Amino acid sequence: MLKPKHSGQYPDRDIDCQEAVANEIRGLIASAKNAGWNEAETADAIARVAHTLIQQYANSALNK
Repeated sequence: MLKPKHSGQYPDRDIDCQEAVANEIRGLIASAKNAGWNEAETADAIARVAHTLIQQYANSALNK
């Protein structure tokens, strides 16, 4: 996983994070393809899992 380009908050940190995550997701999709899944169904599964995680993290933050 790529690290942030700078420490702390900085302009475009969110974009740098997206690029780092995208690199990892491409690798995950390649691994899934090697296991027999196609790219579209894998990308859909990733999106659904990401949506669920967003909800879980949001609920967790509200309960703190």
